[in-house]
Amino acid sequence: DFTDANLHGISQNVFHALGILMQTAIYCKYADDLCEE
Repeated sequence: DFTDANLHGISQNVFHALGILMQTAIYCKYADDLCEE
């Protein structure tokens, strides 16, 4: 069952993952040659 603590931990993980994805997308925008795969 989900507790507030579990939900908080999950949302933290989601935001962390989204942050990494955003950083990668922004980085690839300015460094196309590294992300052409």
